[in-house]
Parts: sequence; C-alpha cells; structure tokens
Amino acid sequence: MIQFLMIMNDCGVVRYRKVFVNDNTFLLDNYKVACIYQHILKTKSTFTNNFKVDDSFESHITYRQYANLYFIIGSDSDKYTSKYNILIHNLVERIDLKFNYISSEANIINNNLVINDIIESMNII
Repeated sequence: MIQFLMIMNDCGVVRYRKVFVNDNTFLLDNYKVACIYQHILKTKSTFTNNFKVDDSFESHITYRQYANLYFIIGSDSDKYTSKYNILIHNLVERIDLKFNYISSEANIINNNLVINDIIESMNII
C-alpha cells in the first residue's frame, strides 16, 4: 500500500507532499525527508530508483527524476516497484497535459489544488 507521495526538487526542498496513511503512528517529518533525499543522492549514481533507507524507516522508497524534480512514492513493501514507476510516469504525464507540457517547479508550487485533483482522479490508493 502507498503511504505517501512527495515531489521534491533537486536541492531537497519538498514542493508537494501527500500522506495516504490514516494511522497516527506514521509521520513524514523533516528528518525522514532529509534521509530520503540523502539516499536519493547516493543511489542516483548507481541507476537504481528504489531503496529501503534503514530498518527503522517503515517505508520502501521508489522514485523517478524528471528534469529537476523527484517524484517519490513511499510504500509498505517493495513488491510493486514496477507498478509504482508506472504510476509516477502516469502522474507526470497528467501534470504535463494539465499545464500544456510545461511541468515546471513553479506550476507545482502554485497549483497544489490542481495536483491534488490529478492525484484524486488517478485513484492512487
């Protein structure tokens, strides 16, 4: 199951974040975001796009980079990484269509409600 979806720029600044877990024990705090960003930078040179941060981190991370943005999905298992890669790609295609193929960081920052609508229409959970 998908726990969260996050869009982050190449400097590690979160531009969009949505948590799908209704459990009060799950928290996507700044420390976890920093850990995810550091692992993305480590794995970028090895051409892998999924990883487990460590045993204390309860999410398995799948990400893809488009231009200067990282689209990141956190899930509870690594069984569906190819499905999550396709899901990220479809999300980027829909964002591109919505903004006439100009999916810049500014569009995501200024149009969070539009991004929410796109994600809701995709029935991600």
